[in-house]
Amino acid sequence: MSLLSRFMVLVGILSLFHAHEFSALSSRRASSPTKSSTTLPVDIQVETIIAVGLACLGLVLGSPSLKPISWSTRAGKIEKGDKEAGFNPFAGLEERVGFMDIRAKRAEFTQWVQQGQGGGQKS
Repeated sequence: MSLLSRFMVLVGILSLFHAHEFSALSSRRASSPTKSSTTLPVDIQVETIIAVGLACLGLVLGSPSLKPISWSTRAGKIEKGDKEAGFNPFAGLEERVGFMDIRAKRAEFTQWVQQGQGGGQKS
């Protein structure tokens, strides 16, 4: 996050705190019998809108770059081992036992038994 975006977020949040404090104090005064107005002044409403916009703009400017949406681009980066691409979301599915090549395992077992490493024979 750059210095400018952090400053924008800080100013936006401080302005929101100020607007909230004023609205809390004005609502406390409104509960007294002498003042019956419950609407916020226009300057506090404008301050709130500007503060929210400034904080949002600061957060957007300070966010990291987005990852590519195209799966082929992201998959290429994952295959190359690029750390920015993130992890492979399908690694758990690709490495689970359900995707084991059963025919190859059967051939390995048959070869193992034929070599006599299968232990004792059943009679």
